[in-house]
Amino acid sequence: MTHRTNIERRKRIALYMNMFYTTYGKQPSVREIGKAVGISSTSTVSGYLQRMERDGTLARSESRNRSYFVVPVGTAVAEERTA
Repeated sequence: MTHRTNIERRKRIALYMNMFYTTYGKQPSVREIGKAVGISSTSTVSGYLQRMERDGTLARSESRNRSYFVVPVGTAVAEERTA
């Protein structure tokens, strides 16, 4: 997979997560994310989510299911991750 494809897929994941949360008031499951962006493997989706958390695009609450959420640009969490 090319770097460009990887970046595009990450954008699609973040956009889908925002749309899902806006529509349903909760975060999508790993399976729902995969279905929306064309990834059949939940392991692959989980890998994307973990990398997105590492680079500051996502954050997560350890105490909940569906715990990943998109970090708004310019927030303290995003700034901490890039420092």
